[in-house]
Amino acid sequence: MESSGAGSESVLIVTTSEKSITLFSEAFAAASINQIKVAASASEAQKILSEKNYDIVIVDAPLSDEASENLARSIVASINGRLKQLQAENAKLKQKIEDIRIIDRAKCMLISYLSLTEQEAHRFIEKQAMDLRSTKRVIAEEILKTYAN
Repeated sequence: MESSGAGSESVLIVTTSEKSITLFSEAFAAASINQIKVAASASEAQKILSEKNYDIVIVDAPLSDEASENLARSIVASINGRLKQLQAENAKLKQKIEDIRIIDRAKCMLISYLSLTEQEAHRFIEKQAMDLRSTKRVIAEEILKTYAN
């Protein structure tokens, strides 16, 4: 059973019980969560989870083919892996934003003190970084130190 509706959250219910399917489906429908998929076994759930991420996963034990606990541990391990990946990506993006902010401040200094255009200031920082085999951020920080006094 899989349906799409207005709710943006998705649910995977892993159970062999028709009663549980009905109960959970009604509860999620009442909460305006209409993207519901049902798996009858741990192996089926693993296959489904390898194809799509779900916001909520319910494992209604016992399952016919594998210990429910093993499935739950597998789900948690995969979520932790994705979480670490997202945290690393977030840190990279924050660093990139900080680099851009510092480079923009340095360009403003060059525009102000040397009467360069924005393009000229950008090119100056890029060329210095290439010539000195450094990063644009390091060059920008040096510019800020020079003109901050």
